[in-house]
Amino acid sequence: MKRTMLYCLLGVFFVLALGGCSKPESKLVNHVEALDEILEDHEDEPKEGLIAVRKYLRKNLPTILELMGEIVVELDELEDADERKERLESFKETLEEPMKSLSKRIEKFVAAVARDQEAMEYLKEMSEQWQALQMVLDGAQSKGFEPKPLGGRGF
Repeated sequence: MKRTMLYCLLGVFFVLALGGCSKPESKLVNHVEALDEILEDHEDEPKEGLIAVRKYLRKNLPTILELMGEIVVELDELEDADERKERLESFKETLEEPMKSLSKRIEKFVAAVARDQEAMEYLKEMSEQWQALQMVLDGAQSKGFEPKPLGGRGF
């Protein structure tokens, strides 16, 4: 009996430790705070900050986008407008302060990058690598792919 109880407690612990009970926006906050911390740690070395952010996003962007997708699907599945509004408000409350902090940090960091020639050169290299993807997306759009906004769902 004690052994079964111990296994149950360990199981609950592992589920909680792996984030099984947390909402997607709470997990998203962890990423926002991590990016904020990276920028804070590299305020005086913007090129290294860009490298660190890029490394973090290479590792975590798929998860971040998945979390965003989970939120979109969750909101889409809520048929009741009041429930959807309530859920959106909860989402906003959870992310508002961390996002404000990150936005302020980004402003300072962008100014530091603009003053640092090496950082600007690195940023240029990064953006050139993304241009190929942009060209593909632009080509798809010119061939009839035209994303349209969702209407009437409150988001």
